[in-house]
Amino acid sequence: MDITSSLPLPTKESKQLKRFKELHHLQVQNLKQQYFTQFKDVSNTFTRKLSEKVYQNTLVGSDFTVLEKELRQTINGMTIP
Repeated sequence: MDITSSLPLPTKESKQLKRFKELHHLQVQNLKQQYFTQFKDVSNTFTRKLSEKVYQNTLVGSDFTVLEKELRQTINGMTIP
């Protein structure tokens, strides 16, 4: 059963309905911003981890295959023996 079908809705746009639409629009905007911010935080953390691996392996001078393995493990989130 659809909840909106059981709610009495005014036929004309009342002040309350207009206000609800405005608030709803603001909430959607805020949720979009929050979602984007969280995605950006995850992206920055992930990028930082990858760049740290590249930097550390460059300093140590280890083989590219070791770097590749570590990057794959970081991307996949698993440790491969």
